[in-house]
Formats: sequence, C-alpha cells, structure tokens
Amino acid sequence: MLAALLARAKSSKVFWDVGANAGYMSLRFAEANPDAQVWAFEPIPELAGAICRSAQASSLDNVSVLNCGLSDKRSNATFHVGKNSVHSSMFYKDGLVDHSIEVTLFDADFLVANGLAAPDIVKIDIEGAETLFFQGAAGMLREHHPTLIFEYYRKPDGTTPADVLRYLQELGYKAFERLEPDGSVKALTIGPDTSLNGGDFLACVR
Repeated sequence: MLAALLARAKSSKVFWDVGANAGYMSLRFAEANPDAQVWAFEPIPELAGAICRSAQASSLDNVSVLNCGLSDKRSNATFHVGKNSVHSSMFYKDGLVDHSIEVTLFDADFLVANGLAAPDIVKIDIEGAETLFFQGAAGMLREHHPTLIFEYYRKPDGTTPADVLRYLQELGYKAFERLEPDGSVKALTIGPDTSLNGGDFLACVR
C-alpha cells in the first residue's frame, strides 16, 4: 500500500487516509509531497492525538486530523478497540478486543457536499467496514474518481473483492490491480465471473 501511495504522491493534491491508525502513511505521504493536503480519519482519540503530535513534531503543517470514522451514513456507533490497534473495528472480533468506545461516523458524500476537499487519492483500511465506506462515498467516487488503494477480504455476508470491484466499475472505474505482498503489482480483468481472494487492491480510471 505504501509503495503505491508514494508512487502517486507527487501528482496528488488531496489525500484521504481512511483508517489512519497512528498516521504512518499520512505522515509519509505528507513528507513526500508538502504541497498536498492530507486528511487523516481516525476514530480512536488516542491515535488521532498521536497523529497530531507526530505531524507537529515533524513540522508537517499539511496534515489535518479528523477524529471520526467514515461509513455509509452519519451516526454515532460503538467501536471496538483492539488489543493491537490494527485490529480495531466497527465489528466485534472475538479475542481481539480490549474495550469499546462510542465514535462519530460520517459518510464521504456528506463531507464533500459540506466543503471538505474531494480527494484524488484515498487509502482505505478499516477492518471490515470497507463496503460501508464505498456505499457512503458513491456520489464522490462517481464524480471525482480518486485513485483508491484498499484492503478487502470476503465479508460474513459473502461479499468478495470481485463484488466490490464490479461495484466500482459501475461508478466509472476501469483499471484494477492487486498489490502483492512482495511489492509486485498484478493487473486484473474484472468480469461477471471473476473470483478473487482477499488482499490489497488499487482502482483508478486510467
């Protein structure tokens, strides 16, 4: 994910880091392009605060932090904080949860409609809630077509990565890649019968 982001940093103006955690990717992107606006979305207050402190310590004034999650609609919700923060999720994961908190959720379409700069690149890593993000961002994705870099695995309801890529096709996305663990990239052809295992993916309109 990071390699794909940094390869596109210089040509980007607005980056959304959805599920920013402690801000590693936000900060690396901001360093790579000091002229870009970086918006880090992180619902856990302690992690959102850590991003702010790290950005300040590194004199990265192009990083803005929003202490909220992105989903399919505006709401308040229970968020499960993992024993390791990378496992934190809107969905309960037996054996991995340390405690739960109440968080504020927004949909991307609402934020853009109310003045937040639409991104030209988005990283999404939100531990099972990716489908909800895409549903809440449909208008923004259809109009602005930011490059999307995201993690996706089969959901309990049976939704697969191929289902999501077909949904993105309906929104105008045309080029898809799987980002392999060894750093290589595999171009994907998405058809009605395409089947994919989980992993990291890239979608764009080129």
